Amino acid sequence: MNGFVTKDDVAKVIGALTALTKQEVLVGIPAASAGRDDGSPINNAELGYLLNFGGTISQPARTQTVYRKVNSDGSFSKGGRFVKRKVSNYATEHQVEAHEVVIPARPWLEPGINAGAKKIVEAMQQGATAALSGNIAGADQGLTAAGIAAQNAVRTFINAGNFEALAPSTLAARRSRGHASEKPLVETGGLRNSVTYVKRKR
Repeated sequence: MNGFVTKDDVAKVIGALTALTKQEVLVGIPAASAGRDDGSPINNAELGYLLNFGGTISQPARTQTVYRKVNSDGSFSKGGRFVKRKVSNYATEHQVEAHEVVIPARPWLEPGINAGAKKIVEAMQQGATAALSGNIAGADQGLTAAGIAAQNAVRTFINAGNFEALAPSTLAARRSRGHASEKPLVETGGLRNSVTYVKRKR
């Protein structure tokens, strides 16, 4: 006798699809973990927003201490460039007048995600395929893979440094803090490394 043995996986498929559609993946800098350890008055999420869209910052008048290192013969080390306080042996104070700092927009989030679109879409497709097979774990893994792909794409985009060049005054300020990098958005790497993904229920 000929016949067919069938297996009804409709419930599993519906369950997997439902689980998939009830989750979303967000990429960026979560405010809850955006703190900086450099004494900055703003966190990485706020800084990322400012750099992405640009803005104007009002700086009040203040006294600024700059540090240099003097060689044994009395000459300045490194041509007189600023150094970190811990390695300096010469400090001077300067009065800085109140002024405004205009930061041009350097979009990094959306362009970064767009740069990784192929891998992100592939991961989402794998998750959807798993859901259509009733594989809830596989669907969840697809979302995770998409989040990781987006996170890495944005970090890579930031690290490439293909943005409007920094102003000479900004570069000088970086050197005064002991950082020689001339890449926009990448001084210590704190902002770039704070970019991550989060999976959450809708």
